[in-house]
Amino acid sequence: MRKYFGAAAVAVFLLAIALALWGGGRDWRDSPVASIPSILIDFNEEQNQTEILVHGMNDFKYTNITMKITNGTNESDIFERTRDHTYYMSCSTTAEMFTLNITVWNKNKGYAFNATVQKASAEEAPTLLTLNEDRNGKIYPVALDTTKLPWKRLMERMK
Repeated sequence: MRKYFGAAAVAVFLLAIALALWGGGRDWRDSPVASIPSILIDFNEEQNQTEILVHGMNDFKYTNITMKITNGTNESDIFERTRDHTYYMSCSTTAEMFTLNITVWNKNKGYAFNATVQKASAEEAPTLLTLNEDRNGKIYPVALDTTKLPWKRLMERMK
């Protein structure tokens, strides 16, 4: 009897987590994880421009996406774009250095991304990146060694 009690407790626990994530009445694909945006910043050598793409997981549709790019050398050179009820947003810039501000809204939940981006050749690219993570109003620096990132190893395997 005791072994069945443990299995039943695990089943009830998993059901409670599923119901908490589902939220009743919502579409089951509208999970909190699906609404987290992905940002891809890539340099296109043929067109000599940096491309920025913002999108969600599994074709998630956002209430609003706003992207603002400020040229680092000329502060008056500002590109700002907003799209409502969209799956993704993309833009590009030829600036060598720029400030990027992205805000994504999903109903009443917002995500913000702020960064200063500087173009560098593959030989000049830093092997150690420092990300400033904002947690509870405090900034915490996080160091990443770019030689050990999973995508870097995958790209090396594909060569």
